[in-house]
Amino acid sequence: MFDRNLLKPLETVVFINDFRFVKKGTRAVFIQPDTDSGHSVALVALLDESAESFLKENGFNSVQEHIEHKRKHCIFGESQWYNPFTTCKPYYEDIVSKTQLDKAESDIKSQIEKLQSNLADISEYKDLI
Repeated sequence: MFDRNLLKPLETVVFINDFRFVKKGTRAVFIQPDTDSGHSVALVALLDESAESFLKENGFNSVQEHIEHKRKHCIFGESQWYNPFTTCKPYYEDIVSKTQLDKAESDIKSQIEKLQSNLADISEYKDLI
């Protein structure tokens, strides 16, 4: 239903299904596409209580800001950019971003308008019969 190609790196997502230890409604940050046992998945950093308190304690306003800071200053490689956040690899159908929701909403509204127009045409034709 949601186009995975619309996900942008460091965009906030929400889990729309329970996934392993992560409950529906949990917020996360999409990091990048990944694979898990040959399946296409999304690498995300969870926005849980420990992440929120870490950010506040260290003067960061968001996970995105922290990761950007790590990218510029961390010499130990990409795997360290996401520490201390809990990362996981949900399937794309288990998460959704605002960009994806906006696109889906726009598509559905367009379909509704088209169907309403078709319904009006049908009513007009019925009146002629």
